Amino acid sequence: MKIVTFLLYLIISLCPLTLWAQQSSQETDLHVSRYVNPFIGTSGEAYTYPGAVSPWGMVSASPHTTYATRFDYVLGTIVPTGYRYGDPLIHGFGQTHLSGVACNELGAPVIAVSSGELTPAKHASKYSDEIAKAGFYAVKLTDPNISVEATTTQRAAFYRFTFHNDSKNYLMLDATTNLSWISNHQGSIKKINPQEYTGWSQSGNFCYSGNQQKVYFAIKAFDPSVESGTWQRGGKDINDHTEASGDVGAWFQYNGASTVTVGIGVSYVSAENARENLQTEIADKSFDTVLAENIQRWDKQLGKVVINDRDKIEQKTVFYTALYHALLHPNVVSDVNGDYPLYESKTRATGNNKNYPRYGLFSLWDSYRNVHALLSLLYPEQQQAMLYTLEDMSINAGHPPRWELYGSETNIMVGDPAVSVLAEGMIKGFNFQDPEKLFATLYKSATDTTSTWRAGNAAYWDRGYIPEKTDDVWGSVSTTLEYSYHDWALAQFAEATGNHDEAALLRRQAIRWRGLFDTKTGTVCPHDAKNNCIKNFDPAAMDDSWWVKLVIKNHGGPGFVEGNAYQYTYMVPHDIAGLDVLFGSTHKVGQQLQFIFDNNHFTLWNEPNMSYPYLLAIDPARISNMQTVIQQQRTANFSNSPAGIPGNDDAGVLSAWYVFSALGFYPVNPASGEYAVGIPLFQNVRLKLETSGASLQINTDFDPRTASWRTLSYNQQARSTPSILHSEIVSGGELNFSK
Repeated sequence: MKIVTFLLYLIISLCPLTLWAQQSSQETDLHVSRYVNPFIGTSGEAYTYPGAVSPWGMVSASPHTTYATRFDYVLGTIVPTGYRYGDPLIHGFGQTHLSGVACNELGAPVIAVSSGELTPAKHASKYSDEIAKAGFYAVKLTDPNISVEATTTQRAAFYRFTFHNDSKNYLMLDATTNLSWISNHQGSIKKINPQEYTGWSQSGNFCYSGNQQKVYFAIKAFDPSVESGTWQRGGKDINDHTEASGDVGAWFQYNGASTVTVGIGVSYVSAENARENLQTEIADKSFDTVLAENIQRWDKQLGKVVINDRDKIEQKTVFYTALYHALLHPNVVSDVNGDYPLYESKTRATGNNKNYPRYGLFSLWDSYRNVHALLSLLYPEQQQAMLYTLEDMSINAGHPPRWELYGSETNIMVGDPAVSVLAEGMIKGFNFQDPEKLFATLYKSATDTTSTWRAGNAAYWDRGYIPEKTDDVWGSVSTTLEYSYHDWALAQFAEATGNHDEAALLRRQAIRWRGLFDTKTGTVCPHDAKNNCIKNFDPAAMDDSWWVKLVIKNHGGPGFVEGNAYQYTYMVPHDIAGLDVLFGSTHKVGQQLQFIFDNNHFTLWNEPNMSYPYLLAIDPARISNMQTVIQQQRTANFSNSPAGIPGNDDAGVLSAWYVFSALGFYPVNPASGEYAVGIPLFQNVRLKLETSGASLQINTDFDPRTASWRTLSYNQQARSTPSILHSEIVSGGELNFSK
C-alpha cells in the first residue's frame, strides 16, 4: 500500500479520538465517513459487502470469498454478495453487487491476480491486513504476495496492485465468473489495444425469476504491461487473440516488484458505454485523487446528519454505517451519456435521458416502508430522480414496477409497492412530469380485474379480500393487506390530482380488509371462498407446509408472506381507526400489541411489523412502553460487529429503520406525510435539509439510551401526541424531548 493512502487512513482512523476531539460542535460534521465500518452486516444474514462503492453507485469493488450454488440456497447457507466475514480465501474481486438481498445475482466482471504462473481458472488466495472504509477497500493476498487497494467512481472501479515479489505477476479479468444462478458461464472479450479490453458477462435468474441481463465492461491498465491477451477456461486456449467468447477473460503480465493501477468501467447498455464511463470518470486521475473524491462524496452525503455527542463513538459508527447502507440502493443505472436499459423491454431496448440520472434496483416491497422516506427527507435531489424513473417505468409498462432489477421485472414479493412511493412523493411536494397520465396508469392497473399484474385482483375487488389457495397468489392475507394500503396511498394521489370520485372508491376498497379479522385470536386470518376463517388456524405459524419448510425457511404461515398473523395484523397504517373498531377500544389495540411483544411474536427484520414499536403509542398509556421497546431493539439488534445487523438488510431497509429510530421518529405511514415520534439515540443532532435550506435540531435533556421523555415539543410548542409532519421537519426548527 502506498504511503499516501496509508497515512490518509491512519489520520482518518485516529480522527474521532484525537485531531477532531477538541473542535467545536459547529465543526463536527466534517469527515463523518471515518465512522463507517463496511464490515458491519458481512456475517450472519444481513448480506452486506465490505468493498468500495460510491453513494448510489452502479459499481462496487468488493472481494469474493465464496460462490454459492442453488444447493446452498436449499441448505440455507447462501452468500449472495460473494463475501462472508472470516472466510479463509479470496477468489478475486467483483464489480457489481446487491446489498442486503438474499438471492444471488451480479458479481461480474471479476478481477484476480496470480504470481509466477498465469492461472485464469484459479483465483483463490489466503489474505491478511483487510481494511474497509467508506469508499475504500484494501487487503494483502498472501499467496501471491500482492497488495490490493480499491476505490470507485459512480460507474467505474479503480484498483491499485502492489507486487511485492520478483516473479512474473498477472492481472486476470474473468468475464464470466459471477454470483448469478443463470449458470451458463457465457461472456465475451475483445482487445481494443494491448492495455484495454471490453466485453460482457451474462447474469440473471435472480430468486429464480428468470430475468437475464448483460453486464458490459471495459478494463484499462494504466501502467503498460509486458504482455496481454485473452484466455478461455481450462487454460488450453491461452492466447493473444483479439476476440473470444464463451467462458473467457483477459490477462496482463507484469515482471517483478512494481505498482500498477487498473480501471474497470461498467454499463448495462453496451461495452462502448462502459469504456466511455471509465474514460470520463477516471480519465488520467491518480488512484489517490479518485479515492479522495470518493471520500468527499461520502462526507457530503453522510454529513447531512450532524451528531454532536462526543462520547458515543460506537453509536456513531453503527449510525453512520446504517446511513451508508441506506444510500446504496436504488443506484444509478444510466451511463454518462444518459443511456439506460428500458424497463420490461423484451428486446433489451435502451432509452436516453440527460436531464436526470436513471435509477435501478428498486426493491420496492422493502424500500417503500422507510428508505424512500429517508431519501425524501435528507436527499430530495436523488429521490426526485427516482420518482421520475418510477413514473417513466409505470407509464411505459402500463403498470408500476414491483421489484425491478436494472430493467428486468423480477416480480418477487407482493402488492403494488411503487404506488406508495409515488403517492408519498406527491404528498411531500415532489414533481412529476405528467401526473395525470401517471395517475391514469396507476388507477387502471389497480382496478383492472382481468390483468395478471395484480394476482388475485378480481377476487380482491369483488369480495374485498383474496381467498386462501387462490391461483398465483402468495399469501392471500398479505397480498390483501398490501393492496389495501397501496390503494389507500393511490387515493392520496387521486385527491392531489383532482380525481375525487376515484379517490373515494379507493378509500372504500382500502378498508374492506377488516373482513379478515378473527375475534378469537385477535389477528387477521386467511379466509376461504365462503368467507370463513380457515380450519386449524395458527396465528404463530411461519411455514405453510412441511415440504416448503425444507426448501425455504420462514416462507410464511398459511395466507402470509414471510411472516405470520401476529406480524401482519397491524400492517394497516392507513386504517388505525379500523383497528379500534375491530378490537373494541384503543386500549385493547395496545393490549394485543403488547401481547405480541411480550410473547416474542415480533421480529424487527420482518418488514410488515417494523413499525410495531411505534404503534404502541396508539394507546397513550403505552408511550413509555414504546420508548422502552425502541431502545431495546436498537441495543439488542445493532452493533459495531460483522453480525451487527439482525437480518437481511434488504437494500437498506433495516439500516433505514435504525437511522430513523436513532433520530427519534419513523414513517409508520409513509404516504401520509406524517411521522410517529419515538425516542432519539443521541442528545444533540442536526439535520441539514436541502428542501428548505434550513436545519432541524433534535435535543434531549437526558441520556436517551437509558431514560425516557415525558414532554415533547416542536419549536417550543408542546405536542399532545407523539407525531410530527414531514412539512414541519423540512421547515427546520427544534424538536425537543424533555424528561
